[in-house]
Amino acid sequence: MTTIIDNDDIRVRTLEAFAGVAGPAPSNLPATQPQSFLPPVDRVHGAQQVAVRRHEPDVLRKIKELAAAAGEYFYYRFPVKNKGKTEYIEGPTIKCANAVARLFGNCDVDCRSVDIGTHWVFHARFMDLETGYSLTRPLQQRKTQATVRGDAGRAEDIAYQIGTSKAIRNVVTNALDTFTTFAWQEAKMSVVETVGKQIEKYKTRVQIRLDEMEVDLHRVEAVRGRPLKDWLATDVARTIAEIQAVNDGMATADETWPKKDDQKADGDGKLSQFASDANKADGNAETVDPKTGEVTDGVASTNNSAQGDQPAQGSQTAEDGPQPSASATEDGAAASETAASSANSEPEGPATEAEYSDYAVAWFAEANNVEEVRARWAREKSMRAKAGVKPDTLTKLEGLMKDTVARIKKG
Repeated sequence: MTTIIDNDDIRVRTLEAFAGVAGPAPSNLPATQPQSFLPPVDRVHGAQQVAVRRHEPDVLRKIKELAAAAGEYFYYRFPVKNKGKTEYIEGPTIKCANAVARLFGNCDVDCRSVDIGTHWVFHARFMDLETGYSLTRPLQQRKTQATVRGDAGRAEDIAYQIGTSKAIRNVVTNALDTFTTFAWQEAKMSVVETVGKQIEKYKTRVQIRLDEMEVDLHRVEAVRGRPLKDWLATDVARTIAEIQAVNDGMATADETWPKKDDQKADGDGKLSQFASDANKADGNAETVDPKTGEVTDGVASTNNSAQGDQPAQGSQTAEDGPQPSASATEDGAAASETAASSANSEPEGPATEAEYSDYAVAWFAEANNVEEVRARWAREKSMRAKAGVKPDTLTKLEGLMKDTVARIKKG
């Protein structure tokens, strides 16, 4: 019996040696305990040495090139309510903010979230490694939103991602305001110019996209104030930006293009083009306020336009702006009548820098005569001064005018 056990023991050891498997070795060391993960070490604050320093003219040049290529992906447009009126806010998208931060270079962007029950609070931080400048901005994002095909879990995931994007976009656009503003404005001009060259093609694309979003075209036409067939390049570009804002979760389709009942209730719907044409055909002295859709006479229109809301701080409105009004003196009625007769005899020009920019870009896209482009640009000098066009915007528009001349000469 002893001989058999010894033979089996030798046999097992021989097989283990052949297989390269070592048996358990005795050890007097204590058992290994699982280690807990330590929180990440906080980043070092203050300026740091970098391998390649930033050259801001090169940054702006690269942003200009990328914005021209990105187009509608770099800016959004959505409506907000201000004192009972609808204003349109335009700004850079999250894609624009990420691209600008990347081209700016030598910076760090971080975002952390805290769950507080019904909401998340996101803390996004931007740090310039070259200068040591640091900025942190919080953002509160609600968890509840319209479910995606009844999937509440997926809707919550989407809401979280939207909150993350908003927080990062906010901190980058505040830290790099000059660069992000330059980027989205260049992108907007690029879109209008591109659309102007193939406007029918982009009208069709917009209509197809609205059908995919299940948005009635008549709702969008009511916001634009004219039917699709009469849209200008600026109308198409604005609609493209609004679609981008809805896709990014910055606004909803119902907020951007209210349904017919909502438009009547808010008083912000615009009269259809057909009704406007009918008024003109009847010879009525009534005019339609392009901002509110109200039908008023010339005097009322002049006085009402003077009470327009100022753009919100940190935003740019594409349609609204302050208008001059007659002083409240004994001759106020006469001054109003003079203003009304002047308005009937001469077309009202753009009142703000943003309005003139949209107006100029639109006729640049439609121009087809070199001499007419140059003559019209010269004639509108006083119009630009009245609208308060700033030197940097004037330089951009003058460059677009020269590009228009070159385009016409080329083909």
